[in-house]
Amino acid sequence: VATDATVIFEVGTSGVKLNGQITVADGKTLTLLVEGNAEHTVKGGISLGNSSNVIIEGDLIKENNKLTVTGTNGNAGIGANNGVTAGDITIRNARVDATGSGSSDGSGAAIGTSDASMGNILIDNSIVIAAGGYYNSDDFMEISHAAAIGMGYYGGTIGNITLKNSEIT
Repeated sequence: VATDATVIFEVGTSGVKLNGQITVADGKTLTLLVEGNAEHTVKGGISLGNSSNVIIEGDLIKENNKLTVTGTNGNAGIGANNGVTAGDITIRNARVDATGSGSSDGSGAAIGTSDASMGNILIDNSIVIAAGGYYNSDDFMEISHAAAIGMGYYGGTIGNITLKNSEIT
């Protein structure tokens, strides 16, 4: 996403299925509208650039309206990766299932960071299932875990995490 954009995932026969990462360019905002009564997926995660933001809005009235996001290569499912200082993540009126990724380079939060810093996370009137990534190296007996919502395994900073009228698993 190279400019401020609103992207609409509309229902087809089975929803939108992306097999790659969505990357939001530095200083830009992606507003992702998740519509219809189907599951939409992003395999590869939603990665924020420096000072970029993502707003995910759904429709809780429709029981099957859901966004599933899975990070890859040690990245966050939804968030800041690889040393950037990203902006904010907002999830509103949505069903989101997010999973961070683990790799030998570290582990990413489901919603938050992986070896990066970011602003605030707001989850409002939503149902979220989140699992942070982890890496288990048998060679070094090392396990690195990331938060479900918050920081990845490596350092960085994060603003406030605000949960309003939401169900978090």
